[in-house]
Amino acid sequence: MSNVTVHTKEQNYSAIIIHCLLYNFSPCPIQPQGPPRRGNSRNKNITTSLTPTFHICLIVLLFSVPRGGGSFKRVKVFDASVEHVASHMFLRSLCLQKTVYASPNPEMITIYYYKSDFKKFRGIPVVLNFTGSDCFLKCSKEEERILLQVEVCEKQKLQKISKSDEGTLSFVFYMKGDRTDDRTFESALHLGWFIQIVNTDSVEVTEKERPEEDNHFRVIIQKN
Repeated sequence: MSNVTVHTKEQNYSAIIIHCLLYNFSPCPIQPQGPPRRGNSRNKNITTSLTPTFHICLIVLLFSVPRGGGSFKRVKVFDASVEHVASHMFLRSLCLQKTVYASPNPEMITIYYYKSDFKKFRGIPVVLNFTGSDCFLKCSKEEERILLQVEVCEKQKLQKISKSDEGTLSFVFYMKGDRTDDRTFESALHLGWFIQIVNTDSVEVTEKERPEEDNHFRVIIQKN
């Protein structure tokens, strides 16, 4: 038995190759010792021997070996306000209540931009930090509900984020723009769920089955 590893661009595989030795049973006449007996010419003493025939039997068992799923690495930071296109309301936070809400008065948000090693482009990976605090927007799941919350996190933990770490991945959103420079923010942990403003002042994540204006934002970068 021998083990090998097969590498592909997407994932690694391990293969087990088992070598089998098979025997063929083939008749091989063996001549009797001494002179032949009289009157017994029709009853020749024939025996059968085993002739070993070697075959190689390859049994390959493939199974996936996880690679960790890739990672995000922080590359730059901008301060901005995030305005909802349809309502002209801005994202604000109540950190102690773990709540994000909409207000006509802007609050500065520090946007962390990340570089990823994924081939499929869903948008620019970003983390949204309410400037001057350790409060971040986070998309998480409680029982069967997908929620948008504000949570305290050490900034050092978000320097590099592994896709296999759901705890930190919940802070990542894919920011994607269109021709008008409007932006959408899709949860990296819960794909298909977007930040939206509902009922004027309520901010949450919902699936993109609503009119597109509900989840479009304008990022107004603060110039120093």
